[in-house]
Amino acid sequence: MKSFFTPISSRISKLFTSSRISFMSGIVELLLDLYTKRYKCEEIVLGDVLDQYRLLGVVDVTIGTSSGELYYVIREPVLTQSDIYKIIQEFQEHSSDWGKSKLNSELHGSLSITEYNYLKVYSGLGPLLPFIIDDKIEDLSLNSASGRVYVVHRDFSWYGWIKSNVIVDPGLVDRLAMTISRKASKHLSLTQPLVEGSVKSNIRASIVYGDAISAQGTSIVIRKKPSELWTITKLINEGVITTELASYLWLVLEKHGWIVVAGPVGSGKTTILQAILTMIPPHRKVIIIEDTPELTATSELWDVFAERVEVFSQVSPIDSYTLLKFALRRRPDYIVIGEVRGIEARLLVQASRLGHGVLNTIHADSSESV
Repeated sequence: MKSFFTPISSRISKLFTSSRISFMSGIVELLLDLYTKRYKCEEIVLGDVLDQYRLLGVVDVTIGTSSGELYYVIREPVLTQSDIYKIIQEFQEHSSDWGKSKLNSELHGSLSITEYNYLKVYSGLGPLLPFIIDDKIEDLSLNSASGRVYVVHRDFSWYGWIKSNVIVDPGLVDRLAMTISRKASKHLSLTQPLVEGSVKSNIRASIVYGDAISAQGTSIVIRKKPSELWTITKLINEGVITTELASYLWLVLEKHGWIVVAGPVGSGKTTILQAILTMIPPHRKVIIIEDTPELTATSELWDVFAERVEVFSQVSPIDSYTLLKFALRRRPDYIVIGEVRGIEARLLVQASRLGHGVLNTIHADSSESV
């Protein structure tokens, strides 16, 4: 009896294995088509070339001018049918551990064409992956109306938003918005079209979904945290502040005073605040409160709290005001608010009067408007 069923079970096992491989291949090919073919890299003839470098050994980046405009041009390796077959094999033969370990660590060195495209599919970022891994990119913007990716480049921030040569299909823009919101553990839909949250520890995303509130349709804006933390000495060396101002800020911190960093959007408020925090001794208790995590704790004694806004959930939301009241009971030496926007300012005044050092940023175009 056993000998009768053994060949049948063997054939069934092979049939299921074959079906699984066929199903897996179909899914991977579908994802490859979505994340590697639903966008294009325009051919742009550049006049003056201002900078050139390579990402991961496979993507060439050129920054230059064309018709009086500055462009960020990427050139990716051509994906052949042989490469597609290798990528399918990667998904079949390897677990997701390799992709997860790569995405959870800093991407350096070189990747093969297969590994690079594997990451584009596995990460769900598709055409946005080169911009995410480029340490010189500070911000990127994309909407489904034009499909073009715009970037703010660290070495050319004086220019503002630079056009890239990458144009994404509207359907893929929607898909990317959904993927990024899911990675940020946020709910995104036509009834909840606004999402803001953090992906990993160094990426902040702001998403608008659909055309209910935006004529441009779905749009994505991503801000990246600098890979290297700014210190007060680096600010001095770069000419951002003087040694006299740094000494004054140090004195204010020593006396547990109140430091407000004010400026317009994208002016570097968080960068300066982060640098000031490096002057606080590691044995002092610091509590950082933000709506979206951007600041980095430089001591294991510090606490970093973030607001929790839950949609369609039984979990109660927690705002900055609630976190600030909670923080005052934890004997902090310094309280840091990533951005003051509302009634939490009243509690900060009380905290300062009680002897706590206070640091915060605020949107303003001058000291008078603060």
